[in-house]
Amino acid sequence: MISKSTLFVATLALALSATRAGADDPPTDAGPAPATPPTTPAPAEPAPTEPVAEVAAPPTADEASSLRSRIRELEDRVDEVERHAALQRLEWSGDYRTTLSSFWYHGASPDGNPYAPPVVIDDRNQEQWLHRVRLMIKAQPSERFRFRGRMAVFKRFGSNTATPSPQDFSESRIPRDSAVRMDRFWLDWFITPKLALSFGRISYSDGSPAELRENLAQPDATWGLTMVDGEYETVDLTYQPTRALLLRGFYASWAFPRNDDLFSSNLFLNSSTDNLRIIGGNADINVPSANLFAQLGAYFVPKFRPFTIPIPNPMPPANPANNPPPLDGSLVFPTSMPDSLGTYANLSLFVMLRDVAGFDLFAGGALGFLDPNNEAIGYPLAPDGSSVPVLALASADPGANHVTKFVYTGGRWTLPFGGARAPKLGAEYNYGSRYSISFAQPTDTLTNKLANRGSAFEAYYIQPIDERTFLRASWLFIDTKYTGGFFGAPDPDPASGQPPHGGTSPPVNPTGQTLHALSITLHAGF
Repeated sequence: MISKSTLFVATLALALSATRAGADDPPTDAGPAPATPPTTPAPAEPAPTEPVAEVAAPPTADEASSLRSRIRELEDRVDEVERHAALQRLEWSGDYRTTLSSFWYHGASPDGNPYAPPVVIDDRNQEQWLHRVRLMIKAQPSERFRFRGRMAVFKRFGSNTATPSPQDFSESRIPRDSAVRMDRFWLDWFITPKLALSFGRISYSDGSPAELRENLAQPDATWGLTMVDGEYETVDLTYQPTRALLLRGFYASWAFPRNDDLFSSNLFLNSSTDNLRIIGGNADINVPSANLFAQLGAYFVPKFRPFTIPIPNPMPPANPANNPPPLDGSLVFPTSMPDSLGTYANLSLFVMLRDVAGFDLFAGGALGFLDPNNEAIGYPLAPDGSSVPVLALASADPGANHVTKFVYTGGRWTLPFGGARAPKLGAEYNYGSRYSISFAQPTDTLTNKLANRGSAFEAYYIQPIDERTFLRASWLFIDTKYTGGFFGAPDPDPASGQPPHGGTSPPVNPTGQTLHALSITLHAGF
């Protein structure tokens, strides 16, 4: 890259050299040369006694001003070249969508007393407007390094109540304010052309088969929805020996905040809970000639760490000042946290066939293996205020089945007319058993069908408008059989004589819990 100082010296040298050349040239008004040489010899010229150094005359004020102007012009040109080269190393893209949804809910009221029989409600939210914008960044700092990032703003139309305790795993999936949040940002280091090491908030959301519903040619993430769907930080090692086989391993180590560090001023201190660590990986098989893609995945949580989860206070104090939760005393926070609540392992398989006589078909599932260790998160609920064990790992109930099941299947049909704008019809079904553990987060439709312990059905219609814009109308039905979550209050030992209350994942109320959602989405990519 040419520096500005180098340009200045070069320009000055050219100017001085031009001045010297002009002084040595014959004057332009000397007239034509004689036609014939003179007949008499010219007198001999005396030999110079000693050489005289040539000194260029200093430039005039007008010449100096012109020179400075030329230098400034060259500097501007260099700046423009540098800016253009920097922008060439960045690739930008994005998308925007607006969604109009209606919801019908039947089930327990979220405002009911958790220590009493549920209050069943029938609620309808007839008009819910949402919109989201995302900007994607791609950069190649050097031959061996590659950066990927994505910024998102997701909110409801009009005012929105801030979420007091947002989950880091779904920062861009909970509509809040107009602040920009990064749901992805990571760096790939290509140690060799076939081996890469990645660090950061890697693409774990909207993996296969979400590309069917999102009208994409390729999946938006490298991990399938049978494994994970959210925003997570990991370290990945990827090896691709052939074009048909890709092997990937990951390591996650998630820190917990200190309960006494309200202003995050002592983050360097050790938390009362060790990091939650997860080890896993997957193998991808891609056979383009057969339009086949398959993914086998597995992960293991050696110590399922307890979270700081507030629970409703069974005896809330008076609140004459009308303070909001948790300042009103309606919530109780843990007073004892065990080192681990047990272990968990997961094994998953996903298979997809693309463009088989106009159909895209997929099927997948997962088996989970829970092993609670009879430890529980304690709360100050004893009469004397001492800690009482309350929340344990799911399935920590007498006689519970510790093997969980998850099934996910569906497809999409591209209608045989319309060419590039051909309509598409899709349908999906998923099922989760009573104690199934899911690392899926809510989607931009405000629902989380993949983490449901029960069944979910979805049907959608996609109408492409042009290459980057489409309309989608969808209907979603979620039928919940058991309450969700990693932790719950276990049933007492039958030998104690105390009646069971439903365990770590109690059944929903006898009349059931269902959710219907109708949505219309306009999506535009750019």
